[in-house]
Amino acid sequence: MVVGPMMAWKRGDLPGALTRLWFAALAALAATAVALWMTGGPWLALVGIALGVWALVGSIVELAQRVRLFRVPLGDSWARTVNLPRSAWGMTIAHAAVGVAILGMTGTSAWQAEVIKAMRPGDTADVAGYSITFDGVRQSEVDNFRSDMGAFTVRKNGAVIASLSPERRFYPVSRMTTTEAAIHTTWVSDVYVALGDPNEAGAWTVRLYHHPLVPWIWIGGVGMMLGGLVSLTDRRFRVGAPERRAARTGAVQPAE
Repeated sequence: MVVGPMMAWKRGDLPGALTRLWFAALAALAATAVALWMTGGPWLALVGIALGVWALVGSIVELAQRVRLFRVPLGDSWARTVNLPRSAWGMTIAHAAVGVAILGMTGTSAWQAEVIKAMRPGDTADVAGYSITFDGVRQSEVDNFRSDMGAFTVRKNGAVIASLSPERRFYPVSRMTTTEAAIHTTWVSDVYVALGDPNEAGAWTVRLYHHPLVPWIWIGGVGMMLGGLVSLTDRRFRVGAPERRAARTGAVQPAE
């Protein structure tokens, strides 16, 4: 995906394309080193980080090659950028979005954290650097179900960043219980809190989850869709080129 757009049709120069992608390779190695330093692995996750950064940065490098950035005056590069066909912009956006999605899939698969704990009001549990305090449960009758709504305060580095209200619903007619998880999301992670069943000692089963980079999966998906839509706005992909009729040899001209 990264190398292909750098190669001409039927006369591609693979060594030359890889040489022009040195910055993308350097970025992938640097990201891998940072991930190794921060997390320690596993090694398949490091491969995923490298591939995601390779796709993301490689797409930007390919665009820079198209406009000859830093190889011609900036004014000429700007003129090339403005006049690029929309299909080229769509390809760059979609390919970069694939890289973002790979990073999100890798992060949430390899480094998610989970804590399951019986908590009483006032108890605090830690997950992935977040401190989550259980403030209590409010019970109520709503329509055709009974609601147990928990109250949780989320802190990071001592500062309150969110208040979450997960819910446990019991439907008497069907004798069915459902759980509505509460989510605190940022650009780089999601924190989930789910309220479970109470026990005889007055504690509630609480499930805490931390999924790093999971929002990037959604960002990547939206970016891929946007890239496709931008490409479809290119007139060449919407209007078919008329075929020329081959001239008939020996055709008789009509008499005037």
